[in-house]
Amino acid sequence: MDTIRKALYPPLTTTFTAGASSSTSASSKKKAAPEADAEAQEQRVFVTALHETSKTHASSPTGTYHPQMLDRLTHVLLPTPNADPTRAKETHETITRAHLVSKRMERESRERALRAKEASLKRACDALRAISESSSDRSVKRLYEAAMYQPDVRNKNSASPAPEVEDGKKLSLAERKYYDARIEGVFPREMKVPRDTWPNGERWDYGWKRVGV
Repeated sequence: MDTIRKALYPPLTTTFTAGASSSTSASSKKKAAPEADAEAQEQRVFVTALHETSKTHASSPTGTYHPQMLDRLTHVLLPTPNADPTRAKETHETITRAHLVSKRMERESRERALRAKEASLKRACDALRAISESSSDRSVKRLYEAAMYQPDVRNKNSASPAPEVEDGKKLSLAERKYYDARIEGVFPREMKVPRDTWPNGERWDYGWKRVGV
């Protein structure tokens, strides 16, 4: 225990290193040479085990920054002229194959997700068709047909159909022109969320009203 205590708390008058130890204490000089050497050797072993210094010169990263990252990438991607050309070619091919494998895995994962979405959409459409066919309500019967309808937005003559009106009522001329001028499939302006941060700098017209209102 005394040896361990001395190794942990060496005296101020004694200096130990990993390779050698020297003592300047006057009391140690008076001891017999064999006993002093044995005690110094034992204490040196404990000091070396407890205070072993690392001889590696590897740098540690600081956050996302690594001081030797550029040197390592340069060594791998741009080998020195004295490097083995065969090894440099193998390194380049290994990196290329790893990149291609990573891209293939991403593509396969994206394809699996798309197939799962398509299957889920197909099940939803089948359920909607079953509901529409089994219902006696006219509005419910048209759900599947309305969901499957795809307007041709490239056709300028494809106007938005006018809404159904109650018996005995007719649309005004302005409202009829409004629905005839609207291209079917275009998102209606009145359903957009008002905002004041348009890319062109214009602000939302809060006083806007559609024709016929």
